[in-house]
Amino acid sequence: MYAEFGDLVACHRVFSSICEPDLVCQTAMVSACAKKGDVGFARKLFDEMSWKDPIAWNAMISGYVQCGQSREALSLFNLMQREGVKVNEVSMVSVLSACAHLGALDQGRWAHVYIERNKLRMTLDTGNSPL
Repeated sequence: MYAEFGDLVACHRVFSSICEPDLVCQTAMVSACAKKGDVGFARKLFDEMSWKDPIAWNAMISGYVQCGQSREALSLFNLMQREGVKVNEVSMVSVLSACAHLGALDQGRWAHVYIERNKLRMTLDTGNSPL
């Protein structure tokens, strides 16, 4: 709620008052901070998470894309793959958006081939991402 209104100070205060934040809480904080431009803190939280599910990875990657840091988004996506984390449609929407922002046509084509090869369900978002 605080992050939605741009009050990252209150958001940080509430988060730091939680003794043992769970995965959902940590992911929500990563997402909120990244989307509001505090990607440095979001990445710090992300890196400190003891376990990251695909939702946490997608939150950080999407945050990078939304803040115009598409190279970082693609770099983190590559790490996600190397770590063996399951890539899903949400991951690919961010990858395609990052490719579009960078004008990375070859990487965008690779992403479309990956979607087809892995039989990811083409949604309106993935099917219409500009390259």
